[in-house]
Amino acid sequence: MKAVVYTRVSTEEQTMGYSLDAQKEKCAKKAQELGASEILYFDDAGVSGEIATRPALLDAISAIQNDKSIKFFICTDPDRLSRQLSNLLILTEQIERRGVKLVFTDFNREATPEGELFYSMRGAIAQFEKAMIARRTQTGKIRKARQGGWTHWPDIYGYDYEGGEVRVNEEEAAVVRLIFKLGAEMGVTAICNRLYELGIPSPRAGKLLWSRTTVRRILQYEPYYTGITYIRKHAAHGVHLNRYIANKDERYRRSIRPREEWVKMEIPIIIDEETFRKAQARFVNARRRNPGSAKFMFLLSGLIRCGHCGKTWHGVSQNRRGKRVMYYVCTMKNPGPRKGTNQPKCDTRFLPIEKIDEPVWEVVRGWILDDDKIREYNEMLQHQQRGDDRSPELEVLKGRHAELLAEEEALLDQLSKSKNSRVRDRIGERLESLAEEIEKVQKAIEEIEAGRNEVALTVDSGLVSEVRDSFPHPDDMTWEQKVEVVHKLIREVVIRLNEGRIDLTIYPHNTQIH
Repeated sequence: MKAVVYTRVSTEEQTMGYSLDAQKEKCAKKAQELGASEILYFDDAGVSGEIATRPALLDAISAIQNDKSIKFFICTDPDRLSRQLSNLLILTEQIERRGVKLVFTDFNREATPEGELFYSMRGAIAQFEKAMIARRTQTGKIRKARQGGWTHWPDIYGYDYEGGEVRVNEEEAAVVRLIFKLGAEMGVTAICNRLYELGIPSPRAGKLLWSRTTVRRILQYEPYYTGITYIRKHAAHGVHLNRYIANKDERYRRSIRPREEWVKMEIPIIIDEETFRKAQARFVNARRRNPGSAKFMFLLSGLIRCGHCGKTWHGVSQNRRGKRVMYYVCTMKNPGPRKGTNQPKCDTRFLPIEKIDEPVWEVVRGWILDDDKIREYNEMLQHQQRGDDRSPELEVLKGRHAELLAEEEALLDQLSKSKNSRVRDRIGERLESLAEEIEKVQKAIEEIEAGRNEVALTVDSGLVSEVRDSFPHPDDMTWEQKVEVVHKLIREVVIRLNEGRIDLTIYPHNTQIH
């Protein structure tokens, strides 16, 4: 006759002195009292009682299904089996319908109606206790954060954290400064290659091969020069348990807390603002500044965003009967979504470049020649932004946010199933990139929603004056000069197709939403 001994301790309980060994000792003693000749041990260490699909628990259930000689299933307490009442009752039924007796060392469960009622009450109490532990933990973290203490260390490259204090890691900080220096001179891929050539290990477990995502994240991390970062920004309760949850609909989801709940924290400054700005300008405008003939083929290369799916548009050229014809097209239309993402193609079409370039250039030409045109455009932008509560830009951002979350879910699902280390590394890199993009999109959504009635959308008259002083009359500009002027004055052009009509919204380069 055999007995199954199941023990569990969550991460929080480990810090409070709970012990798997102590549970095993009690359960083994009980098994011997019941006459078991063999004991099978199943341990879940660091797994919450909220999760029904714990690895060791599933193995224990499988054991009693396949081995008829198992007669007892022993735990110390019902809350070891589950801290969710519904799960507790389901697991109890799964165990006992196979003729296995469920036994607890610290709880007397009587086979009477009153005993079953008290058993259910004990499960409800365990669920309540779990909620109270979570509340106390969160309350403690909030109190500590508001008093200036770190509730957790976000593992920022370039710093060491010990004993509640943050210090600059001089070796890593030197790498950060090098990345920013290189960032003012070259693109992300070139930086990765240079770091590899220099033999500098990446933050990823000391590997020499740097990912573009890692370098990009460092180049965009403002706290390196501001010295200000935030904790308690993301609500990620339970996300670390998703690897135990096969059903995607039941997984925990990360979200961004309301801004008033964020806690500002100070860290040492590693670089100065000028260094950050130089690298940022080169990074953001890499495509525009990179020498080559391609940028002169398309006036708005790198500036167009789709008003339907949120992706960028790019220029393509085709040879039609010996004649070169050029178009703009959404990247989700051509080449289309990446394989495996299950995203639909964008429902737009190829647009001849003259249908976009000419009207945009006429607007820019008007700004240069007439201050009244600047004032009219400023008024139009402000009216458009304030008068439309649905905000096409906001709709696009929300749609993009939903797509990114869906892709993240799909990748997490792949990660849980894949055993190939190389595939897992690649998925991990994409998840890092996604997390960064999700945060950016969420921030943009929050800014628009918070400041819809306090909008400052303006054409920068100073930039226009600079163009007037530095360039010839718009009608006398070369193609290269037009490209430079457009990229100097315009941050983005959003395209929407409305019943065959092309709607363009031009956002000046200093567009800000407060």
